[in-house]
Amino acid sequence: MLSFVILGVAASDAFPKDLGVSVIYLRNNYEEALVLSDGSTAVAFDMSSGSASMGARIRIAVQKSKCTELQELVLTHYHPQAAGLISSLSSEIKVRSLRMPKPNCEKEQSIAKRLEQEASVHGIAVCYGNDHFPLEGVQIQLQERLSNDTAIEVPTLLSVRIGEKNLVYLGGDIWNGELRSFAENNAISADYLIFGIHGMSSVPSESFFSRLDADKSMIFGHENIFNCYPIRRLPKEYAVAVSEKQFFIK
Repeated sequence: MLSFVILGVAASDAFPKDLGVSVIYLRNNYEEALVLSDGSTAVAFDMSSGSASMGARIRIAVQKSKCTELQELVLTHYHPQAAGLISSLSSEIKVRSLRMPKPNCEKEQSIAKRLEQEASVHGIAVCYGNDHFPLEGVQIQLQERLSNDTAIEVPTLLSVRIGEKNLVYLGGDIWNGELRSFAENNAISADYLIFGIHGMSSVPSESFFSRLDADKSMIFGHENIFNCYPIRRLPKEYAVAVSEKQFFIK
């Protein structure tokens, strides 16, 4: 399995402030999450099915970031199992708020209500949408997904502004769905690009890669996606099918 270091920075007991925002990408089979921190505040984006095991991985990443609590847990899409993720996290570390996308259908409304109840049990505040993000210098620019009452997995697009840089995550079956062209345009403008594995059942087209600059930092969540990428165009900084990767964004 290929593995390359993105912006290689060795872990240490304390991260210098001038390194910027720490980003830790977590992958466990088809489950993924991101933990962002600035040295004092940590937030997590869960792109998985909400498994309790991912909750444990997030907690460890928060502690690796030298933070004692999780300011916010952000769910990119809905799964009933996310109640287990919330419970798992809250049993080991203080979680202050839960952020969810605004429900698109009755199925999501039902899950959201269940997750609100679970959050209440653990004293976690709940918010919806992208406003008032708690990490200084970081803003959720976009969270898009297509969902309905029968969907198991949904195409997911997450765009986060960190300082002057854009971090974009693309997951689910986004390469065949209605969000495809929208996702491709966001990918092209990204400085950091994650090709997600969660819910993936299709891969990008060769024509898409021809439009993509080779100067981005990229993570390929699965070798199937990496194998679509023209080897000659690979940037110097990328990773393939990693279980964990840390990098810093100014």
